[in-house]
Amino acid sequence: MKSARISDLPPECATASRAVRAALLVIGERRGATEVLTKGHLDIATGTDVQSQAAIQDVLHQGHPEIAFVGEEGELDKTPAAGSYWLVDPICGTRNFASEIPLYSVNIALVRDGLVVAAAMGDGAHGQIFVAARGRGAWRLEPDGELVSIAASAASFTLSIDPGKPGTSDRERAAEGIGAAIRAGEWELRTFGTALDIAFVASGRLAGVLHFSQTHPLHFAAGALLAEEAGAHVTDLRGDPWRVGSLGFIAASPKAQPLLLGLAAGGYRR
Repeated sequence: MKSARISDLPPECATASRAVRAALLVIGERRGATEVLTKGHLDIATGTDVQSQAAIQDVLHQGHPEIAFVGEEGELDKTPAAGSYWLVDPICGTRNFASEIPLYSVNIALVRDGLVVAAAMGDGAHGQIFVAARGRGAWRLEPDGELVSIAASAASFTLSIDPGKPGTSDRERAAEGIGAAIRAGEWELRTFGTALDIAFVASGRLAGVLHFSQTHPLHFAAGALLAEEAGAHVTDLRGDPWRVGSLGFIAASPKAQPLLLGLAAGGYRR
């Protein structure tokens, strides 16, 4: 298994990983966790989301004040059309966090001229941090700064399928695809309710993930680079390479990808 140091990667990776650590501290202390705000139908935020984002923004601004910041708890419609900017989801899986279900993450991606070039993700419940740089691999970051390489695998035979937001057409497509997969009985199926499942693909714990949701790319951007650098196939629901602005999300080992593309189309392919 390859190893390196965080200092071997572009400096933005070290900054992003420090920002993830700062957010994990806030999340671990559950600061503001009981302050629940309704953002839409079954969509919530907590005071911890806001404090986590503030902690992330402080670290990123100190390290790279020249890079714009786009966070979920802000004005997402002002995402820059060009140049460099951070895409930040301070708690991905807020409902899990609010319900004390240990499945949620911190997602930070650096986008440069429309392409994700660096990423860091933190497992909010367990404290693991994952980093990736385009063309430089995907890694698990140890507390001492050592990087341990991670790789996608189909060994678990487990898939995560997220049906998307209630009340949308995503749910109908998901119902058809999930039904086909259940009837076939060839894979274990899970729904995690967070893009942390993408980090699980990158580290070989899941064979693949399919998110029907057509939401803002900040939910998927960090995981997209992490999974791609770990050797997974990363596409939109049509099978085209995933890009910022793509609709839906698939990340899978080569063995699982044809199946998930079939499910995305509402059918099932062995």
